[in-house]
Amino acid sequence: MWLRMFYFLAVLVCSASCIIASLADISFTPTATAKIVNGFVVEIVVTQGGHGYSYPPAVTIIGGGGQGAEAMATITDGSVTGIRVTDAGVGYTSPPEVAIAPPLLPLLDVATYAGVTIQGAIGRTYSLYFTSAVASTSSWQKLDAIVLTKAVQVWIDLDSPKAGQRFYKVIETSSTNEPPNPDPVHLVWLPPGSFVMGSAPTSQDRGPFDGPQTSVTLTKGFWMSRYEVTQGDYKQLMKTNPSYFTGNANRPVETVSWSEATNYCGKLTAQERQGGRLPAGYEYRLPAEAQWEYACRAGTQTRFSFGDDPKYTEVSDFAWSGINSGFATHGVSTKLPNLLGLHDMHGNVSEWCLDKFSAELPGGAVRNPVGPTSGVGRVVRGGNWNYDPHVLQSAYREQRGEGSPIAMIGFRIALVPTE
Repeated sequence: MWLRMFYFLAVLVCSASCIIASLADISFTPTATAKIVNGFVVEIVVTQGGHGYSYPPAVTIIGGGGQGAEAMATITDGSVTGIRVTDAGVGYTSPPEVAIAPPLLPLLDVATYAGVTIQGAIGRTYSLYFTSAVASTSSWQKLDAIVLTKAVQVWIDLDSPKAGQRFYKVIETSSTNEPPNPDPVHLVWLPPGSFVMGSAPTSQDRGPFDGPQTSVTLTKGFWMSRYEVTQGDYKQLMKTNPSYFTGNANRPVETVSWSEATNYCGKLTAQERQGGRLPAGYEYRLPAEAQWEYACRAGTQTRFSFGDDPKYTEVSDFAWSGINSGFATHGVSTKLPNLLGLHDMHGNVSEWCLDKFSAELPGGAVRNPVGPTSGVGRVVRGGNWNYDPHVLQSAYREQRGEGSPIAMIGFRIALVPTE
């Protein structure tokens, strides 16, 4: 388990003896501007740093036609000196407004409290401890345990004393056995976990092979690519581009057979291992079907990773399908990602999985399933640019022959343990 510790000095309460000359002399709110590239917020520049901050203020990104961008401020000597983009968002057509929270004014008889900013992985558990004597290793007392619901979260100590000082530390206590990420830009870590695979018999527009529902436990974590393999990725490694829809290297590669997809994974593993960029005991391959659905759902049990969407009014925000694609592929990551930051898990191109196909899921409770040992064809997941939206559901299963490359099928890579 990797432990991350941070120490913070409590903010002290201003007593009634505080003298305030002028609010204008004490603080003012800073300003900043955002820069966008290809629909993403890539940089935020502080144009006026303000002053009067005791700890970093909240930053909110508003407008610009997109959504999802997040940022985090840093301060020096009471002023905002930098703002780092923590999530680039998607779909921005113009620079959004950057709203920075004003500093808390030390008004008479108004208490302030110590705040701890925790930055980490969504879904992981962090324990918070405090002490008034940081030199004493035995004096730490546990205050709280929280599960992060967003990548940057603020915890406030409402029980902090009105005088004196407190030091804080935060320890990640969820054990995910995550090695260092060899490619943070492209890979997302999925810790071990359990989920319900498939859909209920009463589920709207259920597929013919989507059951019985099966309780799945994955005992080993793995990385999943944020994006489908692009034509640029494929050509760079394999020196060819078999795709039907060309003209944009950022489109997903398609018209690849299952064997060609697995050959790509093998060659990428050899290249990255030779370059010393792979963690020991890991290899690139197609995700197992259970790994694929675990990643697609991102902790949800709804029909899609973004909800049930019974009237299919939201699906076009997240997926290219037969109702909005113009019957062609589009650049990867041009639609909103799921809660794990994975793009195109619904639509654009269907994705090969490792498993042989079976018309039924195993049912009951299983651990680390990899499909049947025999069968006709391989599993294909996610739906594509040519399909009606209901085929893009998280649980919807299809079968294709291993040697049947068509312009609707591509793939996504996973980095998984070899044992």
